[in-house]
Amino acid sequence: MHRAPVVSISVLDGRGKALPDPYEASQDLAIAPDMTNAHSVLIASEEQLKVFSLPKVSAKTKFKLTAHEGCRVRKVALVLFNSAAQEDYSEHALVCLTNLGDMHLFTIPGLRPQVRYDCIRKEDISGIASCVFTKNGQGFYLISPSEYERFSLSAKVLTEPLCSVQLDRPLESTATRFYKDF
Repeated sequence: MHRAPVVSISVLDGRGKALPDPYEASQDLAIAPDMTNAHSVLIASEEQLKVFSLPKVSAKTKFKLTAHEGCRVRKVALVLFNSAAQEDYSEHALVCLTNLGDMHLFTIPGLRPQVRYDCIRKEDISGIASCVFTKNGQGFYLISPSEYERFSLSAKVLTEPLCSVQLDRPLESTATRFYKDF
């Protein structure tokens, strides 16, 4: 209605959780959505976030990001944050990346602002444009054409590298190889 470009559209179930991806639903990999209560749709434009009730499509709540923060929405994702202290507790949130490189977290479906983080430099236009989010609160963006940066908004999911190098044979020193070839 306010003619700003739409960035994202997501359907929420009766509990305010995003409907599962079609592949996850077809393979029984996702929790079944709440079909007892009315669904809603979350529409994120460059200027505001708005939740409409379904099937009437009447406005439930909205947050005008441009009016409050003076920025524009670039990327949006619905994320599940698991508690680091309690295994059985989790919350769904809306993560929003702005043109200033800030990350904003909002409750869904209430759209109350929770936290704001400075994540990407506002001059890094390609980093902001290339940013993607995972479903568990991590994100990736390009810092050069061949390198990417990884970050986490979750206290439980850390960004520490967990890798190892497996060698097929022991390493030889450069001097040993030189004398063998000579």
